[in-house]
Order: sequence, then structure tokens, then C-alpha cells
Amino acid sequence: MSSRLCSLLLAVPLLVLTSGCGSDSEKTVAVKGQLTKGGSPFSPKQASNKPLPPGDPGVRVVFKRADGPKIGEEFGSKVDNESGKFEAIGATGSGIPPGKYTVLVYLGAYGVDDGPKGKSGPSGPAPIPGQGKPTATVEVTIPPEGMTDLTIEIDDKKAK
Repeated sequence: MSSRLCSLLLAVPLLVLTSGCGSDSEKTVAVKGQLTKGGSPFSPKQASNKPLPPGDPGVRVVFKRADGPKIGEEFGSKVDNESGKFEAIGATGSGIPPGKYTVLVYLGAYGVDDGPKGKSGPSGPAPIPGQGKPTATVEVTIPPEGMTDLTIEIDDKKAK
């Protein structure tokens, strides 16, 4: 085979693989914060008196879009179980797009439901199947430069 043909055969798959990449990707920003209880840092490690399944940290911080074309889209977070510090990692691990979010904090083992599914009530949003009822719910707007000081207060009545 000629080198020109080889080059063409290598270039075509690369063009196919990279076409469309980057055009609809959203800018992401760093979002970091601290879980607190009574104004002091909250350690999720102390939140559950029940044993957790292996690999289950016992806490989830979920950022749910509250506006824009992808309303309802959710992004997870990394949470330090000792200190209660968290970081939104998003779909690519590099943060989340700026915008309005509802931030939901769930404590306890993943897969444990605390109430009926699909019903909202005066106490807040409906439980998400497999996660139970949120322990904390906060509305927040993430600015284009990101946020590194988001504090979420855990409700004493719900954090048992």
C-alpha cells in the first residue's frame, strides 16, 4: 500500500471519532463546600448508627439543575466522610456547569427508602428511589467563576 493510502485510512476513523466533539460541551466550574450541623463541620461518618454496605460512604450530595434546557439533570459529588467537605465532580470529573441548582443531601445507606416514592409533601421534594428522603435541600446559583465556599446545614430533625 502506498503511504498516501495508509494516511487516508488512518485519518478517516479519526475524523469520524472526533466529529461533533466539543461543540455542545458546556463550560464546567469547580464547586466545593462544607456540610455543617449547628454551624460546625459535620462528619457524615457519625450520621448513621446502622452499618453501611462495603463501599457505601453513607452520604450523597446531588446537584440537580433548576433551570436551563437540561432542567432536572443531576450531578454527583465526592464527599470526605471524615470532614464533611464535598466537591461537585460532574459528568467529566471537572466540575459542573454554572447555573441554578437544587442541592440535595442524603444520609444513610444507599438503597434505603425513608418514605413513599413519588409524593411531594410539606416537608420537601419527593424521595428519589433508592436514596430516601433528603436530609438537607438548598437552592443555589453557581456563578461562571465557580464556588469554593458553599455551606450546607444538616437539619437536626432529619439527621438521625
